[in-house]
Amino acid sequence: MQTVNYFIDFKSPAAYLSFHPTLALLDDYVVKLVFHPYRTGQKAVPPAHADETKGETHIRVRALAQQETHLKYAALRELPMVFPETPGNTDLALAGLLCAQQHPAAYCELAFQAYWVEGDDLNDPVAVARLLTDSGHDAAKFDFETRLQELEDLQIPSEERGVVDTPCYLIDEQVFIGREHLPWIQSLLAHSPR
Repeated sequence: MQTVNYFIDFKSPAAYLSFHPTLALLDDYVVKLVFHPYRTGQKAVPPAHADETKGETHIRVRALAQQETHLKYAALRELPMVFPETPGNTDLALAGLLCAQQHPAAYCELAFQAYWVEGDDLNDPVAVARLLTDSGHDAAKFDFETRLQELEDLQIPSEERGVVDTPCYLIDEQVFIGREHLPWIQSLLAHSPR
């Protein structure tokens, strides 16, 4: 059975848009999907100002174009998506994923919904405990400090494996960064031994 290591951050728009197509791999191929948390640095679209330099204009326009592309893709898939004015911190929810290995897809589904549709704070202990409980996990067993340290400890080893953004897929140590690689990944899985 082929293993696909799937690295995500709930505040990453590309990871959110990759989630359901990635789950579809489980239906189409004999594959083991392993979920990994990875902290990304998401930035808000910078506001325009009168004395903006050409470089600042380029950064702002590019950020707006990326956001609009994500929203168009979400609309095409009839997937609700609301960008927060300022990207929220998702560290605690990512640490929660380390506890949610019994039903990781259910947990991730709820976490992405909470961030991109409901606008919840995924760094709030109450919100994360609810995500764990609602996805079939025992929130009482979630040690916030220990799991946050574990999340921190995993960051550098993930980067050493080639992870720099999410979604990221590792298949036999081949690194695929971005949801646009899913057709290539599907082709690879279709031709791999079962």
